[in-house]
Amino acid sequence: MKRNHRAFTLIELLVVIAIIAILAAILFPVFARAREKARQSSCTSNVRQICQAIGMYANDYDETLPRYSHGFGYMGVSGYMDADGQRWADMIRSYTGSTQIFDCPSGTRHCTVFPGGRWLDVNTYSYGYSTPTNDVGPSADYGVAGRSLAAIQDAAGTIMVADTGGRRDGSGCIGMASTDDVRALAGRVDGFRHTASDRLELNSLAVVAGYADGHVKFTRLAESWPKAWTVTAD
Repeated sequence: MKRNHRAFTLIELLVVIAIIAILAAILFPVFARAREKARQSSCTSNVRQICQAIGMYANDYDETLPRYSHGFGYMGVSGYMDADGQRWADMIRSYTGSTQIFDCPSGTRHCTVFPGGRWLDVNTYSYGYSTPTNDVGPSADYGVAGRSLAAIQDAAGTIMVADTGGRRDGSGCIGMASTDDVRALAGRVDGFRHTASDRLELNSLAVVAGYADGHVKFTRLAESWPKAWTVTAD
């Protein structure tokens, strides 16, 4: 008994290809979002460990948080410019066990020692430390670095560490002032990293943020400014 094998027509092949293309267009973004969610979870773990290390440092140093650095400026906010020097990550390094926690899996930097130096290169941190820029005037309440724990009136509502180092500011420092706004904040942290946003949409930008009480959450910049960046109770 003879069987006839019918071949696919060109139109049928094109329909199959179109269906595959449509499915790919639907599924690839889903896979990308799932992968980014996993990376965000890893980033959250990093920030939690950093906050715990900062807390252990404070317990060993008279309930005082580490300064940004022992370099220039109030609380060392100016650091050592682009030179080798001890900064906050170096100060808590003995409490962390690994420098990998300073690397966000969605970031583009890998934390390394300053070339030819002794300390970690601050330009390779994936995270920034909220740091006071002044001890007088309206800006004196911004930032936690170098403060006593008692000076932070709302620990659960005050950001200590957040994603940074991915866009313009690679200094490992988040220094804000009362004259700044959300746009200025967006220039100092990396609110793009976990949001898949490719432009400055202030209402969508968000960071993995570690708070002074040790908890970590994904925080939108527009909702955090300015109350979560000051040490006063809001």
